[in-house]
Amino acid sequence: MARYDALARDVGIDGKTAKGHIGVLERLFLVRVRQPWHVNLSQRQVKASATVRARDFRGLVHMRERLGQRLVIGVVLYAGEQTLPFGEGLWALPFNALWTD
Repeated sequence: MARYDALARDVGIDGKTAKGHIGVLERLFLVRVRQPWHVNLSQRQVKASATVRARDFRGLVHMRERLGQRLVIGVVLYAGEQTLPFGEGLWALPFNALWTD
């Protein structure tokens, strides 16, 4: 639950609400929550980045190459504050874009 609390704090909602929203996105196969490889919970490993890079879109670029025009849009969520274009149909969106207009 702690990982959801940190995300929730960043976007200004309750941790249980964030966990519920992420759960819906997982069931829709839109996101996959990754577990850390270590057990030291005081060390931050699998953190959200405030910077998004072109390499963060590798999977989406591969999917676009396979699906062509059927892939309408690809989105990477990140801990920044701006919506950024990353090529045709590829966007970096701040986490809070899930909960705001």
